[in-house]
Amino acid sequence: GSAMILVPEISLTPSMIRLVKEYFGDVVSVIHSALTATERLLQYNRALNGTSRVVIGTRSAVFAPLEDLRLIIIDEEHEKTFKSESSPRYSAIRVARHVARKTGAKLLLASATPSIESYSLAERGYYHLHTLTRRYMDLPLPKVKVVDMALSPSSDGGPMSDEMIDRMRRSFENGKQSIVLINRRGYSTVGICKDCRKTLQCEDCSVNLVRHKKQNRLVCHMCGRVYPVIEKCPECGGEIAYSGYGTQKVEEYIREKIPGAGILRFDYDTVGGSDLHDEYLYAFGQKQYDILIGTQMVAKGLDFEDVDLVCVLGIDSLLNHRGYSSNETAFNLMTQVIGRAGRRHSGATAMIRTYDPRNPVIALRTAGDYVGYYRNEAAYRKINNYPPYCTLVTVAFSHEKEERASRDAAAFLDIIRQTGPGYDIPLTVLGPAPFEVDQASGMYRWKLTVKCINNSRFRAFLRECIEKYLSDRDRKASIYVNINSAEE
Repeated sequence: GSAMILVPEISLTPSMIRLVKEYFGDVVSVIHSALTATERLLQYNRALNGTSRVVIGTRSAVFAPLEDLRLIIIDEEHEKTFKSESSPRYSAIRVARHVARKTGAKLLLASATPSIESYSLAERGYYHLHTLTRRYMDLPLPKVKVVDMALSPSSDGGPMSDEMIDRMRRSFENGKQSIVLINRRGYSTVGICKDCRKTLQCEDCSVNLVRHKKQNRLVCHMCGRVYPVIEKCPECGGEIAYSGYGTQKVEEYIREKIPGAGILRFDYDTVGGSDLHDEYLYAFGQKQYDILIGTQMVAKGLDFEDVDLVCVLGIDSLLNHRGYSSNETAFNLMTQVIGRAGRRHSGATAMIRTYDPRNPVIALRTAGDYVGYYRNEAAYRKINNYPPYCTLVTVAFSHEKEERASRDAAAFLDIIRQTGPGYDIPLTVLGPAPFEVDQASGMYRWKLTVKCINNSRFRAFLRECIEKYLSDRDRKASIYVNINSAEE
């Protein structure tokens, strides 16, 4: 038979490919978004004609036409990257379930931090739950230490506490390696006028511009538009103060504090080309570098022998982010990156920098208590009727004029009210309201949030509402539907 292995990021495919090819040789194919159309066609043909028996890839690999499919493995199944947020919108896990049912293949979802939805399905008997109670080689998990920045700040106001730097320096001097997670690219994340307090924002998106010091430019991380760095406010002429920190500033800070250490920054700015992922990670694995600094790309699936310290920065911003799944995202990210340390030896340490050490998510992560975290999160979601206790459907409207986007969202709400009685289905509609980032790439975005049960009757109702909306030629805003969107 044949098998399929899905991973959440392109950066994880090289290490997975090496591992699988050691066992299966040339019958392995790779499919991900960085391939050209010709390369993708070649890999699909290899799967179709039986030359490939194992396909490894990101979410789009789920459509590979493998013959006699027996097994589908989805690694790090909790990752949101398995769901496409652009057209065509699909969940690779839902597609994999459908394929498994049609072909009779086994579906294996693997994660140290299962999604709330998946663990709930396992508890209710829809999935079989298998728990690994021991770590590879019976090694202990790293000792987790919470660094309260209110009590243990940096003596010079830097992004890391003195305690973190001292521990990292010891690792370096002992020939060990460290990983630093900071889930923000760039150097300074906010530019604000000292006089009028206006922040520098993208002209096409309602997000702050991020200063990239090495490239000497301001970048919008939403649409990618680039601006020159300015020192004077374009509104009042006041002085611009840049604050906040990203991977570039953390790299600069550590270079000053630990001279002589080899530092590798691993984020979209340094490894935008997929061919560099494997090269950089291989170099770190060969100990050509002592410290790896990166965004969430460094938190998943990496296996290095000599990492004995992990530092987590900026977790408070994730915990305080809007959206019902913000706690889940933070807990998963901390767990995943902590697991990068101590994979071949004992005595590893993980340090979490926070201004909120009593946060229950951080406390449960420090204790390594996934089940306790799940119980808390599930109770919160049940009280507030969030997934997995309902389906959350976002009906989004975008237009270059905000008035048009908001008006069409309100018109769709009227259609729901008029059509609903004919279906007699329970649902709750919130909105219309603007998105948290209400403008992106020059388009204003408004939404309706529908809490419902996603069954055939609801889908027929939603389809009829959309058809009525589209039949009115006066509707100008673009419309799309996102199921179980993480944004409220």
